This record gives sequence, C-alpha cells and structure tokens, in this order.
Amino acid sequence: MTEAGAPPAPLVGARRAEIRQLTGVRFLAAVWVVLYHFQFMIFGLVPELHPVGFLFDSGYLAVDLFFALSGYIIAYQYLASFPGGRGTPSQYRRFLIKRLARIYPLQFVTLLIAIAVIVTGVLIGVAIPYPQSFTVWGAIQDLLLIRGWEPSPQQGWNFPAWSLSAEWFAYLLFPAVALLVGVARRMHGRGRARGDVRIGLLLVLAGCLALEGVGAWLLPSFNGMPHPLVRVVAGFVAGAAIFALGAPRIRPGILAVVGLLALALLITTAGRIELDPARAVVALLLAGVVVAGLAGGEGPTIRWLASGPLEYGGRISYGIYMIHGIVLMVFGALLATLVQSVPQEVVLHWPVIARVGLLLVPFAVVFGLGALLYHAVERPAQRRIGALAARVRPSERPESIERA
Repeated sequence: MTEAGAPPAPLVGARRAEIRQLTGVRFLAAVWVVLYHFQFMIFGLVPELHPVGFLFDSGYLAVDLFFALSGYIIAYQYLASFPGGRGTPSQYRRFLIKRLARIYPLQFVTLLIAIAVIVTGVLIGVAIPYPQSFTVWGAIQDLLLIRGWEPSPQQGWNFPAWSLSAEWFAYLLFPAVALLVGVARRMHGRGRARGDVRIGLLLVLAGCLALEGVGAWLLPSFNGMPHPLVRVVAGFVAGAAIFALGAPRIRPGILAVVGLLALALLITTAGRIELDPARAVVALLLAGVVVAGLAGGEGPTIRWLASGPLEYGGRISYGIYMIHGIVLMVFGALLATLVQSVPQEVVLHWPVIARVGLLLVPFAVVFGLGALLYHAVERPAQRRIGALAARVRPSERPESIERA
C-alpha cells in the first residue's frame, strides 16, 4: 500500500507520467536565475525598475529549488527501482547513463561555446572579467563534472554550470539516498488524530535543514550558501523524502495555494535574511514546501503551471540556464561598447519604451537559444543515449529520459 495522497509506486522499470506543474515551476526558477544575473544590465538601462529589485537580487536561491525539485522527481521516477537502496549493477548503470544523457550534452556544447566566446574576446582585445576562472584545469573540471567538488570551487568558464557537478554527485549517491529514505520510511510514530506518522522521514527532513544551516556556517561558498556538495545533498535528499512522505492530508486546492505562497516568500523574502545559515535554512524549507504543495495540489494554480506555455518553458529551462551566462558576457561587452560611444547619461534620457526594448533583446536571445539547444542538442542526444541505455538490458522496453 502507498501512503495517503502519494502517487502509486510504479513497477520496477516502468515509465511514469510527467508531473507537468513541476515542469512549469522549473521555468519560473530559470527565469528567476536569469533576472538575478542580468541585474546590472536591467538597472543600468531601466533604473525605474529599482523598486522591484528585491524580486531579482535573491535569484541564486533558485538553485535550492532546483535541487529539491530534482530530488523529488528522481525519487518519483526511480525510487521503486532501488527498493531499500538495493538495485542491480545493470540498473545503476542505466540510471547513470540516463542522468548523463539529461545533463551532459548541453554541458559539453555550452562549454565549447563559452571557450570560443572568451578566446575570441581575448583575441580582439575585450577585457575579460575574472580571468582566473578561465583555466585549462577549469575546463577539465567542467568536462569531468567535478568543478563543485573542490574545497573552494570557482564558477568556471560557463559560470551557471557549477551546479551540474553537484547534481552529478547526487546522482552517484542515489542508491544511498534510496537506502536512507527506505529505512526512514519504515519508522512510524503514532499521531493523536491521524494515525501513523512517518517519523523517520520527518527526521530526515529536519536533518537536511540542519545540514543546510551548518554547511552555510562552517563551509560557506557562493552567496554565503553552503558548499555545493553540502547544498545538493541537503536539497536532493529533502526532495526525495518529500516524495516518500506523500501528499499532506490537506485539501489539494489549499495545498496548491500553500505551495504558491511559499514560492512567493522564497522570491520576495528569504533573500533578505542577513544571517547566512538562517537564510539557507529558510530557503530550503520554503523550497520543500513549494515542491510538496505544487506536486500534490489541484486547482487553477496547478492548471496554470501545467499549461502549454509554462510546460514548454520548463522543457527549455535547462537550455536557458546553461546559455544565459554566455549571453550575459556577450551583451555585457556590447553594452560597455555602447556606453563608450553613447554616454549612459544620454541613454537614460531615451524614452522608457526604447530602453526596455533594448533590454529585451538579450532576454529574447536567451530564450531563443534555450529553445534551439533543446531541439537541436538535448532531445536528439537523449534519444541516442537512451538507445544505448536500453541495450544494457535489451529485453526491456526503452524508457523515456527526456522528461526525468
């Protein structure tokens, strides 16, 4: 039997339906990251937007939402294949091949693009910020997906891609995560009015929050958040535990509202907490509520998140995430050249609509290239590598890896 409100456990190796509203959430999170990194350009061209700057300046917390989403979705897709952490070597190989198919093609292609852009910039005399990040060893780290494994990681050639090495670390540990969740799932307490309580899973969630806070205190990294490996373990395990808990015993319509409210608080409030450990804990807590609420909710909010435009945005969100840093470097250099030709004081006297139009150009490029990378790189690569994964056990029907 499954816990109340939880999706039924699939047969081992079975294909599971996509949770479309979580795909839509991925798009919103990707847009938040883009707005965060484009802040200097946004406010440089349209300073009238400063009153809503608080919506942009904590976009780095979207990574915690990504990690929790990843843990939830991977558990949803694969937890039944590793009951109690047990799985055959063949299952583990297929799992890792599928995960590589999901993240590596774009990592490789965008790394080549970043190298080409930066080398070209150096050759034509463009000033390159943070040149210490662009090393041969750094490129090797990105190729091997180990950039975030160093004690003090640098952001590297394509700076948003540091999180991929953390994701890969979580994938490698997935059997251990499944074992932890399986053991915790069997620990029951007795609620006063609601019967069995998943005490073990609640303890796992509490441990994830504690790990996030202690990590931000003892092992701070980007933006005062924990070291990437600490951060991904806390978020990924929390997402898996939330899936194992099942939907809370709350009306689905109310649950959706709670999830949306948590998302609003994550965007507007969490980043204002000055103490790093407290900010990290609150961010992960809110990210977990977002995932739990929106995964198990129903109603207009869920239908909106699962709508065609947002679902498509979620599909191309990985491409958006991986290309926007490169677009930012290029347009930042172009904007610096524009300011040399036309002083910023002159630009700021242009009509607002003209400045907003100029600002929309790099955003259009980001979303356009994200879609192009999805259709030209992600999907073809996933299909080809998916065929390779299917050959590990030819008797089984190939699974889709595009949506996991």
